[in-house]
Amino acid sequence: MIIPNGVANGIWPHGNQSILYKAWKFHRKPWKERDIHIYVNLDVKTNKNRRKQMDIICQKSELAADCSTHRLNYSEYLEELGNSKFVFSPNGSGPDCHRTWESIIMGAIPIIEVSPMVSLFDNDNVIIVKDYQKVTLDLLLDAERKMTHRVVENSKAFRRHWKPEIEKALEECKRQI
Repeated sequence: MIIPNGVANGIWPHGNQSILYKAWKFHRKPWKERDIHIYVNLDVKTNKNRRKQMDIICQKSELAADCSTHRLNYSEYLEELGNSKFVFSPNGSGPDCHRTWESIIMGAIPIIEVSPMVSLFDNDNVIIVKDYQKVTLDLLLDAERKMTHRVVENSKAFRRHWKPEIEKALEECKRQI
């Protein structure tokens, strides 16, 4: 079973569950009221490919990406996600990224690269590309038509999905002992 990175550990400021819950409850704008088309804000030092990938998205004027490397506090960052339709979410220190899960929780659609983790996103609102060059306005508009009716709370980003999966895996382990 593949287990995702998920949101950051609660011992870190960017993993504060009460801040995340408040943002989820109060700062998730309805889709049509979101002002940011593609949100791009990340630490380019986390992964050596991020700067090049970020430039690909930010230099395509048709995408109207809101690009920055300015670090925000966690509340401000989550508020930005809740005001964004799409979120550029390249790999972090591995083939998964906290930003992907935070985006899903905040109702935005993350744009991720193909990786071993993509099987986790079968029914989630995620755009998966082989190459960020393939991200076009048509791709985003098509995704918007297909995905905006899905219910965020049914996502694999929430514990209600994982608890029975983990219990099932534990039962399988017990049977093998």
